[in-house]
Amino acid sequence: MLLRDFTNRYESLVDLLCWSAQVEVTDRMRSTYSDHKEWFKSHYNEVRSELTIAIKDEPLLGGISGNNPVEDFDVLFLQEDLDTALNTEFMLPKIVRTRHTVDKCWQNIVSE
Repeated sequence: MLLRDFTNRYESLVDLLCWSAQVEVTDRMRSTYSDHKEWFKSHYNEVRSELTIAIKDEPLLGGISGNNPVEDFDVLFLQEDLDTALNTEFMLPKIVRTRHTVDKCWQNIVSE
């Protein structure tokens, strides 16, 4: 199931971002971010509609105006590189919002 693969990749990306924010970034971390970026660019559109449906009635989270939480996924994986991603404004609230979106999507699947 693509959503399961997406979720596993998402969890790994968030772990990488959180860990990288706390330690000196290595070339291996940069390479891992690049690998995630390429995977998400190839597969994200396939699950985007499921994520959008899951939160269609949800209020915006995190106090960030003007963005749909689904669009926050783009911020996580479409940065030029890991260093840029780590310096992106509002990264933590975007992680929180995307985590909520993934959780809500799985709740909808389980309740069907």
